[in-house]
Amino acid sequence: MVQSTAGTLVASLLLVAPIACRATDESAERPHADTPEEAPAPAPATDPAGRLIHPDGIAYARIGMTIGELRAALPAGTMLHGPAPFMVDIDGMPVVSGRDTLYYVLVPAESPIADRDTIELLATTDTSFRTAEGVGPGTTLGEATAILGMPTLAYHTGDESREYATFPGLPRTIRLRTAPASDTAWFAGIYATNDEYNETARFEPDARISLVMVVPDYGVSP
Repeated sequence: MVQSTAGTLVASLLLVAPIACRATDESAERPHADTPEEAPAPAPATDPAGRLIHPDGIAYARIGMTIGELRAALPAGTMLHGPAPFMVDIDGMPVVSGRDTLYYVLVPAESPIADRDTIELLATTDTSFRTAEGVGPGTTLGEATAILGMPTLAYHTGDESREYATFPGLPRTIRLRTAPASDTAWFAGIYATNDEYNETARFEPDARISLVMVVPDYGVSP
């Protein structure tokens, strides 16, 4: 069940968040039906309204709605598929339109999933998706900084050393995973430490946002 294990899943993904979010107060942050002609058709997934990343969800999906509710909300021609491996201990249920994977409902790996289960985590790597502020997968850190302010970049070895960037101009429920500017670099950030938890305000401007994740709001101060 998603509901019974989502807390552990979210916690494992938020190891960096509380520390990195507090750091932004003091410095800057571092990764597919046809409808009758007489009936109005739902908005297509290609409509800009269906490509927005919201503080509480992505496109037609919202944190707290059930998987069944999402299936009912999807426009014609868009489907929610079953889970497949996404990252360590996490499966992704892709929302697909044609040949395009738009975004994912993230669930604990190899867990039974039912339509009554609640959505706790969402993610997208599709470069056509953007937040209201104008950032999304593919945006460079330099571009994001011009829009959102100086970031803090951070990673935690307990979270598979996944690197995230926290921006002061972005809602705290939207998390940005980063990718280095070159194949020879491990991180987008430039770190002076090599500890269990590391953060920096220095980064390569050409490094990019590789994934945008939407998480529940636990009231962590930005």
